[in-house]
Amino acid sequence: MNVDGNLTINYSSGIAPINLQGSSNLVCNGGIGFISAGIPNYLNPANFVMDIYELPSNNLVYSGVPNLAVMVSPQSNGPVALYQITVTHLASGCVSSTTHGIEIDYNPFVIDITGTTDLCPGGSGVINLYVPNGLAGYSMTVSLSNTQIYSGPAINFPVSQAGQYVFNIKDNATGCISSTTWQVNLYSGSSISVISTTSPQCINFGPLTANGSSSVGQLSSHSWKIEQCTPQGIPMPGGLSATQFGFGQPGVVSFPQGMGIICGKHYKITLKTVDICGLSATSSKVILAKCCSGPPPPPPGMVQQNGHDHEAERLSETKEIQPENELLIYPNPTDGHFFIENRNTESSNGMIAIVDITGRVIQTLTVSSTSQIIEVDLSQNVDGVYIVQLFENNNLIKMEKLIVSH
Repeated sequence: MNVDGNLTINYSSGIAPINLQGSSNLVCNGGIGFISAGIPNYLNPANFVMDIYELPSNNLVYSGVPNLAVMVSPQSNGPVALYQITVTHLASGCVSSTTHGIEIDYNPFVIDITGTTDLCPGGSGVINLYVPNGLAGYSMTVSLSNTQIYSGPAINFPVSQAGQYVFNIKDNATGCISSTTWQVNLYSGSSISVISTTSPQCINFGPLTANGSSSVGQLSSHSWKIEQCTPQGIPMPGGLSATQFGFGQPGVVSFPQGMGIICGKHYKITLKTVDICGLSATSSKVILAKCCSGPPPPPPGMVQQNGHDHEAERLSETKEIQPENELLIYPNPTDGHFFIENRNTESSNGMIAIVDITGRVIQTLTVSSTSQIIEVDLSQNVDGVYIVQLFENNNLIKMEKLIVSH
């Protein structure tokens, strides 16, 4: 029998009661947990000493007064860190002992990250970090290209260089560390093009149209400009010059004849874009505005209910109106090899153009005599309907339909 204060305790069994509380788990491997081990409240803790050992290494992690929450950082590879707790009565030397296990959770806390992905030349940005309960309880290191560039409190990190940023963020309360990366690229500017510029068969039947786009989506504005020019694209003083302005990605732009477009003249269409960094890029294309007589052409493939082909009718009407302008094509239909015979007795400065149904010029041929037979090869072109046009002094005087079928 031993007396502790005014109370009598039976240590004959060598076991004194030990109360245990502690971490049910750690938020990550290598983090910090706690063990609260002590003796009943009716005993005076000053008469006892408590020792805590981590097993199996028997590493002493605490020695002192019981009834304390002891912080521990397990060195075990898990999944359970095991500790032995002993309480020794100083006066009698009696020892009580027990064990306590702490489960280790290997899942670190989650980091959400947003921010700058494209950095303007000479500009700056920021990478925003989101962790449980806010950044105030965390610290971090930041590396760029395998070089540490920051160590301190966790913050939304400012950036002025391109590269891959590596963030190691530590929960100061538990010691747990999570990592993430973020790539910042140097914004190189926009690359644009006038994808297509299409003129209808006759400018008096529809506007000049252009379709443009950029390979970079982050544009702040774009503008279209049309100006009368030489065939080489040199602007003509005093000629038409007009600009259309827009925001974001460009699309299709139309320039109607009513704004001053003249038949037989060349026009330069220019697309300019300005990106989010203020960098600009331009692309231009020169086209010839054409005018035609007769009714406007129908949409490709349109046929009346009675089965008549509008285009064939229009070509037939043109031939009747101008019977002296002989333009013979044979064989027609053709496998791609055919002959064009020009019997225009007044032709001295002529040109023959072969266009597809979209109005795109496939081939041009010079007419230099009053009667000429020209051999043509379209065997590399797709099957379909083509139009053969005869021009005299830049005026369209004859058209014939050609069918290519390989």
